[in-house]
Amino acid sequence: MKKRLMSIFVFTAIVGLTTACKDKQEESSTTETPIEETTTSVNEGEEEPAAIVDEAVVEGEEDYYDPTVYPTSFKFKHDLIMTGDYHEGEIVDNVSSKSWVGLVKETDGTYSVHKVNPTTKLIHDVVLDEVGEMTGVKVSAKSVGEVVFMTNEGVLTQGSNLETVNLPKTIYPGESKDFIFKGKTYTLFAKGEKGAAYTYQNEEGEEVQGYEIKKYSLFLKVKGQDKVITLLDLSSLEEATPTIDFVGDLNGDGNIDFLINTTYNYNMSRYTLYLSEGKSGAVTVKPVAALVNLGC
Repeated sequence: MKKRLMSIFVFTAIVGLTTACKDKQEESSTTETPIEETTTSVNEGEEEPAAIVDEAVVEGEEDYYDPTVYPTSFKFKHDLIMTGDYHEGEIVDNVSSKSWVGLVKETDGTYSVHKVNPTTKLIHDVVLDEVGEMTGVKVSAKSVGEVVFMTNEGVLTQGSNLETVNLPKTIYPGESKDFIFKGKTYTLFAKGEKGAAYTYQNEEGEEVQGYEIKKYSLFLKVKGQDKVITLLDLSSLEEATPTIDFVGDLNGDGNIDFLINTTYNYNMSRYTLYLSEGKSGAVTVKPVAALVNLGC
């Protein structure tokens, strides 16, 4: 029931923000040619892992539902925040009263984890606010380098020059990537439905080829373990591409951890922190915190 209510809330917000974005665009230009929205149907096929999708719909907006099969919930006891501008309710309350650590990308390209003191202030939300209103929240944090994300103190192990793995930003359905990290061999692979190819500019300004994704599941296989670890399972996506934004050891246990944008909609990001456990010699990787951000 909680997941159904959360799904309804998220999708109501997506619909509302998408509508607000369109209204703002119409106000700013009366000569702009409107963009026609198209809906692509997803063919039924084999899906792994098998699971029942909670298709909680918003009354009157039946095209919108939560396609996330796994993780089964995004209510975590740990917080995740990032610097930037956010809508009301997207950032946890009382940021200044909590203790935080952050993953920082130093100027030389190395990564470290250390204490940070983020601050928040109210700002004008250009998407939702009327003139004179200030319901948006700006999150800032002073650091030597780029603060990738912040979470509660005690979740990550503080240290410098973290060992990381350089992987492709996106593992498309049908692709896999083998890598070795601290003596263990891993395989990251994806299943699902891949659509038409397209080109885009990456962060370095290079022209690269991507693919539309209609259905997506991301898995991790640890050599020597029979059980495959499910990281993400989406029954459908709307013009969205999940991305792998960090791979390395964040909690000091010698095993692999991830920061993944588990988005399923072009109008949202959903950064999710996955941390490993190595009890009884077997490696498990589970989601522990997430930050959902909706926008234009």
